[in-house]
Amino acid sequence: MLIGRQIRATTYHDPCPITQAASRHHSLFQHEGLARQMLISLKYNHALWTVPILGDMLVEAMRVTGDDQALVMPIPMHWRRRAQQGYNPPGLLARWVARSLRVPMRARTLVRLQHKPPQQSLSREERLSNMVGCFALRGRLPRKVTVIDDVYTTGATLREAVATLNRDNIEVSAWVITQTDVSTVPST
Repeated sequence: MLIGRQIRATTYHDPCPITQAASRHHSLFQHEGLARQMLISLKYNHALWTVPILGDMLVEAMRVTGDDQALVMPIPMHWRRRAQQGYNPPGLLARWVARSLRVPMRARTLVRLQHKPPQQSLSREERLSNMVGCFALRGRLPRKVTVIDDVYTTGATLREAVATLNRDNIEVSAWVITQTDVSTVPST
């Protein structure tokens, strides 16, 4: 189900409280059906054919919403996990979006400091605490960035990444392909 939701602005999306820290947050789909299957295929079955499809959907949604990007960056994966998997799915999506929109992309400025258990293997409570303090900035960024992630479940990963960027007074627009049931998202 296409949900196309955004927090704060109502020009294109309905309000969707993903996290309070970012200026704008968007999700394209609920985590079900074909969108869910495509993300699972990308993350666990190396289905790289999904990147242009999902990337083009992100690009089109960004254009429709008028969300301008000075710089695009993915939610980072710890280097050990990236070495095991061979790639970072949000990194592939961010690269596609940046090339399509002709904006810079930085994959190594926001870094994951700690190698922790994968979020999908944890309970909701464990997910919420698993990400605390796990990101840092390496280098300078413009005052406005667009962060891309694949799935929003509890919001712990995105919330911690945005908080890290906010400490440097960076305005963040966050985009995810899917999110779990909107009723599970805490309200602002």
